[in-house]
Amino acid sequence: MFRIIVPLALALLASPAAAEPKAAPSIAEQCETAWPAAKTADRQKTWACLTHFLTYGYGEKPTPELMTLDPGYGHPVEVKLSVADLDRMIAHVEKACDVEAAPVESECARGHEMLTGMKSRRMGIFEDVNLGSIEGPLRKVLAGQKLTRAEVFADHAELSLSLLSLWKLRNAAYARHGYRFKTPDLNTFFYGPREAVGEPKLLPLARKGDTRKVTLTAEDTANVQLIKALEAKAKAGAKAD
Repeated sequence: MFRIIVPLALALLASPAAAEPKAAPSIAEQCETAWPAAKTADRQKTWACLTHFLTYGYGEKPTPELMTLDPGYGHPVEVKLSVADLDRMIAHVEKACDVEAAPVESECARGHEMLTGMKSRRMGIFEDVNLGSIEGPLRKVLAGQKLTRAEVFADHAELSLSLLSLWKLRNAAYARHGYRFKTPDLNTFFYGPREAVGEPKLLPLARKGDTRKVTLTAEDTANVQLIKALEAKAKAGAKAD
């Protein structure tokens, strides 16, 4: 009897615990990762994700009254979404609703407006109507000159540069040496042809070879450290919101 019980006990002890059911992905995971990557998307998912992004744009769930205004930009998710992602998202919206026939103040039209605006911001140097462009600080970083906190609006929370603009400025310290980025959008932003009308002649940069190894100057390093600190501050503020 003893010989039978012991193996059974050992077997029970050795048996793996039952796997817990996997949690369903959150709306943020679905709309910020799966939906942008999908080649096709059903209408229901697209409408849910339009509402999700418009909530970022308006700071709360969109209402008819809010949608009389233009959606805002500058949410941290902008850094995460590539031009290819945004092209797919825009295509999902155009398939789900008739953008041209939709009223200007509808979720269809406002969502489409916001996504196309995010795509434009991804490749441009314009920040917003209050701050204008990032031409000033970008020019200094590309010239290897040291930035000050005031030049990136660190002391004005309501007028701080977005994480998207800070991301571009930080990487400008590497781009000025011809660094080849892993992120295709950064290579296009710094070295590709410019489509934006009226931009200052800062970009594109002439490629200095095709290198993944560059040596930063003391000024470059100071700029990268300053911008990283501001990015951390902006991310902490976004989490608090």
